[in-house]
Amino acid sequence: MPLEVIKSIHVFCAVASISGFIARYFMREVGIAYLKRKWIIIVPHVIDTVLLITGIWQAVRLNLSPTVVPWLMAKIIALFLYVAIGIYTFRLAKNNNQRTIGFVLAIFSFFYIAVVAIFKTPLPV
Repeated sequence: MPLEVIKSIHVFCAVASISGFIARYFMREVGIAYLKRKWIIIVPHVIDTVLLITGIWQAVRLNLSPTVVPWLMAKIIALFLYVAIGIYTFRLAKNNNQRTIGFVLAIFSFFYIAVVAIFKTPLPV
């Protein structure tokens, strides 16, 4: 498969992932019962899995190693942070203030990942 197709799938999944995160957050805040539907629970995991696979696929095809390429290591660390904040936001936060803080931090970490990917530097300032 051409690298451009892999990259397009990766970018599409990234947009779908953050869009789904935002939608689930607001559905939870307004109390929409859709959150308990099985497909709402499964689809984000499928999207995130495809996102991760296409990211790894690109790194392998481009012969990029996170131990050698600082911006790739920064993305991986920020990805773990994003996942941890997402778990906190949806499972561990005990009140709306904690969920809101988690939501904002997750959005910031996601956009950090995106900016690092675009500019290929761990400190995009």
